[in-house]
Amino acid sequence: MTFTTKNGYFSFLVLILLFISSFSFGSNESSIESYGTGNGFNAPMFNGTELSGKAINLNDYAGENLLLVFASPGCPHCKKKVPLLNSIVQDGDLKVVMVISANAEQATEFKQKYEAKFDIIPDSEYKISQTYGIRSVPQGFLIEGEGTIISSTISDGRSLWSQLVPQNAEPSISVESLGVEHSETLGQDATNLSGEIVNAPTQTESCTEDSDCDLDLGCSVDYCGADGYCVHIAKPNFCLIKMQTYYQCAVAGVELWGECSVCDPSQNQYKLTPVNEDLSCYLGMACVTTGNCKNGYCSTIYAEYCDDGLDCTIDCKDGDCKHYRVPNHCIIDGQCYENGDVNPENPCQQCNWSVSTHAWVNNNNLSCDDGVSCTKDDYCVSGTCTGVPYSCDDGLECTIDTCYGDGGCSHTIDNEHCFINGQCIAPGTISPSNQCQSCIPSISKTTWSNSMNSCNDGDSCTRNDVCSNGTCGGTPFTCNDGLTCTTDICNGNGSCTYNIQSGKCLINGVCYNRYAVNPANPCQECRDDWGSQYKTQWYNDNSNSCNDASNCTYGDHCSSGSCVSTAYTCNDGLACTTDTCNGDGSCTYTLNSGYCLINGSCYSRGTLNPSNPCQECRDDMGSQYKTQWYNDNTNPGVNDWLSCTTDTCNNGTTIHTIIEGKCLIGTICYSRGESHPIQRCNICRDDINPYSWYDTDIDNDNACDNYDNCPRMYNPQQEDFDENGRGDKCDPFGLLNVWGYNVYHQSDGEPSGGGYVQVEAGYYHATALKDDGTIVGWGKDDYGQVSGIPAGTDFVVISSKCQHGLALKQDGSVVGWGLNDYGQASPPLRYDIAAIATGYFHSIALTESGEIIAWGRDNYNQLVVPAGNDFIAISANMNHCIALRSDGSICSWGNDTYGQVSDTPSGNDFIDISAGFWHSLALKSDGSIVAWGQSSTTTNLPPTGNNYVAIAAGNSSNLALRGNGTVAGWGINNYNQIIPPAGDTYTDISSGYYFSAVIYNCKTMYRGDINFDCYADLTDLQNLSLEWLESTEPMYADIDASSEVNFDDFVIFADDWLKCSHPIDTNCQ
Repeated sequence: MTFTTKNGYFSFLVLILLFISSFSFGSNESSIESYGTGNGFNAPMFNGTELSGKAINLNDYAGENLLLVFASPGCPHCKKKVPLLNSIVQDGDLKVVMVISANAEQATEFKQKYEAKFDIIPDSEYKISQTYGIRSVPQGFLIEGEGTIISSTISDGRSLWSQLVPQNAEPSISVESLGVEHSETLGQDATNLSGEIVNAPTQTESCTEDSDCDLDLGCSVDYCGADGYCVHIAKPNFCLIKMQTYYQCAVAGVELWGECSVCDPSQNQYKLTPVNEDLSCYLGMACVTTGNCKNGYCSTIYAEYCDDGLDCTIDCKDGDCKHYRVPNHCIIDGQCYENGDVNPENPCQQCNWSVSTHAWVNNNNLSCDDGVSCTKDDYCVSGTCTGVPYSCDDGLECTIDTCYGDGGCSHTIDNEHCFINGQCIAPGTISPSNQCQSCIPSISKTTWSNSMNSCNDGDSCTRNDVCSNGTCGGTPFTCNDGLTCTTDICNGNGSCTYNIQSGKCLINGVCYNRYAVNPANPCQECRDDWGSQYKTQWYNDNSNSCNDASNCTYGDHCSSGSCVSTAYTCNDGLACTTDTCNGDGSCTYTLNSGYCLINGSCYSRGTLNPSNPCQECRDDMGSQYKTQWYNDNTNPGVNDWLSCTTDTCNNGTTIHTIIEGKCLIGTICYSRGESHPIQRCNICRDDINPYSWYDTDIDNDNACDNYDNCPRMYNPQQEDFDENGRGDKCDPFGLLNVWGYNVYHQSDGEPSGGGYVQVEAGYYHATALKDDGTIVGWGKDDYGQVSGIPAGTDFVVISSKCQHGLALKQDGSVVGWGLNDYGQASPPLRYDIAAIATGYFHSIALTESGEIIAWGRDNYNQLVVPAGNDFIAISANMNHCIALRSDGSICSWGNDTYGQVSDTPSGNDFIDISAGFWHSLALKSDGSIVAWGQSSTTTNLPPTGNNYVAIAAGNSSNLALRGNGTVAGWGINNYNQIIPPAGDTYTDISSGYYFSAVIYNCKTMYRGDINFDCYADLTDLQNLSLEWLESTEPMYADIDASSEVNFDDFVIFADDWLKCSHPIDTNCQ
């Protein structure tokens, strides 16, 4: 980036200033060098140490142009200058050095926080600052290569900063008064009305509108620039001079400041042009004598004057040297500060001349920097800058942890370590995954570096292994002797080892497997396991078999590597065999043709077996019949003298075949259909089994199936109360139907058949009471709520809403089962109980005297029962209970989280009650239903109407039985639990945990309903087909009672199928 003034590049400004300085001071070579901080003076020598530890002094910049800047860490204007100074450094026209009134730590934090790109010298003792007479910051000195100050903020004010602006700074301004269009852009060069080039000033004051920038001078056009800074344009024939705290107008040609400067718009409209250099001048002040013109100023260096060195005082008044403080200023420690200036040594104090003109005033609203890098959110309190401490220690020995002062941190790996995969690694450490890589910080601190380590490539068939480019490799060589019984091993150094493999021998250059016999001697073999010498020579094995090539010797065996044997002869003494030696001590006796040798005796072909006339010698029928009898089915068999059998030969055995229509039971013949002499249900059914009696009493109730009015149900008394010809046990009344949530088969595991009078849908399980006083259960059984159901036939009422159950017996006692953590399944022993109800961990009962008792858990006062002896009904669920009094009123107790107790309805016209999980229902005498508790006005809001006769509350789902036998459901329906099957014969209802259960009767009897479930459906068709195919007994599918399952039964079934095969069929409802 190139820096410019308003009418040219910054480098051009430097050349002009250098030219002026050489013109002003170069003509008098014999004059004594003078040092000062004004323009044209030799810059005072300074010495310091830069943050990196490098020593710096003014002579280090000889021959180079230097911008020397004074600042402090808490100075806001100093911070704003950093981007400008960074740009100057990047441009390369100047060297920049900042002297900061702080210690090294504070200066380092300043440099890091504001990303300064130039050298910084800490000046905590103000030595350099005092040398240059610094009383406020920021201050800047432009020093040319010979050491002369050519411009400074002390001499030129803030114009030094305004001259250092980027080349591309082109504010968009409105200058209608100069005859330029409002939208026109004036850059660093602008044209006046006479066509001459003038310099446009930079923005120095912030603004929001044009009125903020009005100087109220007749020589300038003032407006607010687009970037929020004021722009002041000098009118033609005027100069607009920026002083330290104000602007001043000058007319063209008028000499100012002791006749040492003149307004020359052709040169610069924003700076006076020096004249009369080194000539005498007069300021016109009573307290000052004449001086000399120096760089456009009347210098009083060589005259006595009344100057206290403070810009904020009027030193001469009425011809006397007096020092009057200018308003809106403070003089603190002998230095001038404008109102609002911040204490350079304490950012929490500022000049507030309305409070004090000579001392700093604390201001907690100032922003500050406490100079501690490991604090953040610095703030002022009672004149002290403090911050919130934080730590940047990452716990790693190999990192340099640095705080940024804003809560941020940096962790720089030091030069003595590597940091790889989250671990500090010492230099020279070899990578655990690559022996050719090491920690070499000079190459990389974060990754393994390729090294020249010694290595082993892990390949024994290479040699001279070396590392190259991070990989270990060697020169390959091979080891292969061409033998399959050796393992060829590379030794890694170019040599080979050939090991004979286990289970192998190498004899005379030939490989053999262990136990392989010597081809030239069967008494020797490869036995490498008997010693290393036998890996290369034969082992004499006397256990081997051998053959001496003589058929009539036996016991051939090896001895000391040779085959020896014993001679023998073969003669069986039979005339029908040919005798031959086999050479192994055995003999072969070959049967001659036309003979059989059976059980050691010779028989000629055609001879009958003396003990079995169904067998004979027939060696010509196959080799097997040379030594065994041949079964001849054409021969007559043995007569058993029974009238119900026929006697024939079959496979060598006499077969006594039972004549069709006859049974042979024991040793007595019977005709088909003939009954047992004593047991009339046992009959001869040769078509089923001709050797045993057929039992026609499949249900074992001593009623033969042909006469049993309910052949599949045990009913020895043959009760038929309705005299419909079908036993009461088979009448389709009291059937179960369950639907909804089914993860534990609680919705499809209900028992078949009828006779059920009460059903309870509980917590993942269900329980039902039959008319014979027995109890059945199905579903989840983790606490014995199913398997623990008591046996017996004297139960009259059941309750099992949660994970335990109760049953009321005929004698008024109660038994319990299932979960019993709080004794809820252990009822008191008494014989006056009239009703029972189960909750989650508690139970209640109603006595015959109308009182209520309770037991189990009492965490919600469930056991604190209401007093009185006028109760006629009770109900419980989860952790609350309800009871119905004889006057028709209701009371509730227990958990009241959802108002299930406090919202109990008033009135005395209730006839039934039911407690749900978190709500309750009640049935009124007019047949309508009310609800209270959880979601009683939304999800659990009951249906309207007054034709209901029974209610059942569950887990946010409910059922109600209408007087016409139909069922209504409402509430949560995530498993269809509130949608009952169609029908109008329901007699009992129950709502459980996301499933429902009912008891119903068949509306119509159909002959095709073989399994008595009220429908002629696929199950009945399967039973019908099975009995037709297999002719099973008894014949349940014999619909027309024709003593057989035939086509006529299928016709009857098909007719009933069309009438009623599904609950939604009209005829079924």
